Amino acid sequence: MKAYIDVGEFSSQVHHVKCAATNVGDVTATHERLRGKEDYVQGHSGYTDTDARVELRGCKATFLIAEKRGKVKAIKNTRDRLQHERWGVCKATVHAKVEHPFLVIKRQFGYAKVRYYGLAKNRLQVLTLFALCNLWTARWQFLPAQGESV
Repeated sequence: MKAYIDVGEFSSQVHHVKCAATNVGDVTATHERLRGKEDYVQGHSGYTDTDARVELRGCKATFLIAEKRGKVKAIKNTRDRLQHERWGVCKATVHAKVEHPFLVIKRQFGYAKVRYYGLAKNRLQVLTLFALCNLWTARWQFLPAQGESV
């Protein structure tokens, strides 16, 4: 099972979760996960050639897709290669924000593998874990400041 999440731009809170089987390609199901309200879409190199997809022609979102490493290393001009690498680092900082909830689920809640047979049961467990992840990441907002009495 794969889980796709949408994370808030300024907060690291998960606000949308979509689950799919592992045999579904990332690029082929991109149009199903878009809701039409996105300004930009961040993705890893598995989402290359999204601009060539017929079902994404009417999409107004800007796609920030990471380049494949081999493609960047093949650039002969050093200046262009360094520019592509710096742009890749900028994309990676945004992508790290999306990966952080997965880290919380794996490390704090010990969820590394699916436990149940069937997509529906695993989907419910993943939705619950992402809701708990939102509480975990926002826990400092609920606690009183140190030194204050309640």
